Amino acid sequence: MRRAIDWKTLRSKLRRDDLRLHDLRHTLATMLFDAGASANDVQAVLGHSSMQMTERYSRARSDVARRAAAAIDSLFGEGA
Repeated sequence: MRRAIDWKTLRSKLRRDDLRLHDLRHTLATMLFDAGASANDVQAVLGHSSMQMTERYSRARSDVARRAAAAIDSLFGEGA
């Protein structure tokens, strides 16, 4: 990827001087989890050697699930 993409031009066009290859990997992992992919599938796609590394991505998504559950609970008066 580093050789296939002209990062300087891409960053310039996106006006994102801070864009890194890792950011794209993180976006892919997030999209896979949001689409319902299992942690094992995400681990395989990203090439992680341990599930611990993959779980770093899934934890970010679990916060979303907790907030969504709290919002639904508030609709029905739960936990109030």
